[in-house]
Amino acid sequence: AFVGSVLGGVGGGVIGGVLEPSPKTSMFVLSASGWGAMVGAAFGGAASSGGWKQANDAVTVGGLVGYGVGMLGSGGASIPWVPSWGQLGAMWAGFGIGAAATTPIYLVYLAVPDADPRTGLIAQGIGGLLGIGAGALLGPRNKSSDPYATGDGPFAHLMGVSPTISENGLGLQAVGILR
Repeated sequence: AFVGSVLGGVGGGVIGGVLEPSPKTSMFVLSASGWGAMVGAAFGGAASSGGWKQANDAVTVGGLVGYGVGMLGSGGASIPWVPSWGQLGAMWAGFGIGAAATTPIYLVYLAVPDADPRTGLIAQGIGGLLGIGAGALLGPRNKSSDPYATGDGPFAHLMGVSPTISENGLGLQAVGILR
């Protein structure tokens, strides 16, 4: 773990110094790593069999593989393409909508009692991936050829802050816009 973290830190520093990536690129790679981990965990869960102990192992392995695929794939894709902040937001929204829109697949498992409902996770993973693609295509593009451009105005605009009350206690809620 120590050697891997040192090599990763040095490699990241060299890549950052040579390529000087946009903050949007960094957010894209971070987001894609998260999407990859979630989709990989879903595929691992769908491929699992047996009890929870065996399923947990498959979910973990799937999540780690998906994380790596998301990180490396987005790192390669970010060389020729820098998404806009709007595209990143649309990709996150698309991921959530795609995963949620495929949940009715579990109704099939009510009609087929011998089927393993874990296989429905495949549909949710694919739905999330399709949503990411739709968000990238439909989200607003960069307004400038400058990958550091944030659009009109500042990077973030805070619209309001309000207190919240939940069963777990008090908190604060901030609402704003990222450009």
